[in-house]
Amino acid sequence: MPQVRCPQCGALTSTTAADYPFCAGCQDNLAKCGYCRWFNAELGVCTNPAVAGVFDASADSTPPCDQHTPGEVVLAPRRSLWPALIVGLVAVLVLAYSVLQFLRPVEIPPTMPRDDLRLSVEADFRGARVGQPYIVTTEIKNLADYPVGGVWLQLSKSTLQAFDLVGTLPRADAVEDLGEWKAYIYADLAPHEIRRIVLDLIPRRSGNHHLAVRLVSRGSREYHGLADFPVAVAPPQSALEETQHEGR
Repeated sequence: MPQVRCPQCGALTSTTAADYPFCAGCQDNLAKCGYCRWFNAELGVCTNPAVAGVFDASADSTPPCDQHTPGEVVLAPRRSLWPALIVGLVAVLVLAYSVLQFLRPVEIPPTMPRDDLRLSVEADFRGARVGQPYIVTTEIKNLADYPVGGVWLQLSKSTLQAFDLVGTLPRADAVEDLGEWKAYIYADLAPHEIRRIVLDLIPRRSGNHHLAVRLVSRGSREYHGLADFPVAVAPPQSALEETQHEGR
């Protein structure tokens, strides 16, 4: 028979225990008629035909009855193993999934090759003169066997403060302000393509200035070199110097 729960103290007592029907907690007699499934509490009578009328039944009476069967008031529900089994199964599945995830080979995405560009700059390093054209020729080489996505030829803002950029040849597809630099954007470079870009500059003021040009591949944002060289800019040519020069 199942365990019973004492209505007085709530303790569980096995019906096979040596001291049953006495509660293991408070020693209440769990074989009272009021705790039996055959007892009709509304009528105050026993409904078991084998002992009906033999004893005076009441909720608190405890006759020597061998027909006593624990009623709903004391019957402790049997514990089902299914919840524990389900929880255990879920835990096993989670653990198995974690192990499989740990053992699964990690797929490393293929690394993209680095863009391989070279920048060279040609200019008159003897100097320049205010108001006179100063030509700078840049040469960009793609040494890779694949196209390079976009080219940023960048001039420093300090260079553009000392020189006016009249134009570029070929003309840039777009121009973008990048803080300390100004980027002149050109189309992709084909494999092993060599592209020359001419910068038409005019010095704005005399003195020693730095002309800084750098190259960045726009697609990968990789930096490919910097040309930074001093340019001594002379003052504008005076009328006397022009006359002497023409006399020669």
